[in-house]
Amino acid sequence: MKKLLSIILLYISIFGCVPTDSPNPEGELLSEEELAERNQECDLYLSFAHTNFSNREYSGAVENFKEVMSLGCSERNAEDIFPWIGRSYIELGKNDSASYIFKKGMKYLDENSDFLGVYAWNEGKLNKLESQIFLLEKQLSLDESNVKVLEDLSEIYREDENFKEQLNILSLWLKVEPENQKAIGEKKAAYNALGLDETTIDRERWEQNPSNIQYGLEYANSLFDQGAEEDMVSVLKELLTYDRSDKRVLKLLGETYVSLSRDNDALDIYQSLYNVNKTDYTVTLEI
Repeated sequence: MKKLLSIILLYISIFGCVPTDSPNPEGELLSEEELAERNQECDLYLSFAHTNFSNREYSGAVENFKEVMSLGCSERNAEDIFPWIGRSYIELGKNDSASYIFKKGMKYLDENSDFLGVYAWNEGKLNKLESQIFLLEKQLSLDESNVKVLEDLSEIYREDENFKEQLNILSLWLKVEPENQKAIGEKKAAYNALGLDETTIDRERWEQNPSNIQYGLEYANSLFDQGAEEDMVSVLKELLTYDRSDKRVLKLLGETYVSLSRDNDALDIYQSLYNVNKTDYTVTLEI
């Protein structure tokens, strides 16, 4: 037993105790002086690497970034290494290598939005759909108001014909930008693809904010496209309770009454419109 213990002590004295999470690649603990020297060397190679990248010398950039990693500075300089070595590989047309290095960077940068964004973009180039969606959704969890991510996810789900998931993303997008016409158009297209009534979108948006004249007009025009002119009248009359002199509402209501052959009602509305805007000769002609 004493002999075995002596052998173990001799082994430790020669090779040292190897920690599982050490600051350098050899697995040995560094003194403060050695650590400072190592960090200074890492900074030097990082400077070379970023100069290479700026000068579009991407192969040189990759080699210098690798040197920093081999020195054991991956965690310390993660933000300065992994996004940029990945971009260097992309510029070299080596998207698979970029994907591999980005995956390693996730150990340190899984909450870095910019890193997640370029990683997701690269996965898209490799047609790794599930991975791309995972990364974008992780990026979105860091900031649910990130319109760029919302737009990217909407496009991905639309191209994959996953319209239910697209609608979830579009609902988040419209909370951030309620008047974004692209998001509204995408939502209507998704409704149409699912066989749902597109006017529901405009109705819900207006009902949430009934004093918003623009929302009400868009809903009224949607009803017109559906041939629901009687319902249009109800919407337009309610809009007038918020602003009785809005020329857009009065004109559309007058046109709707004419279309319904309700000439007396149309005359009343056009006379009100004339009082609001006496310089519009078309209103006089309608009267």
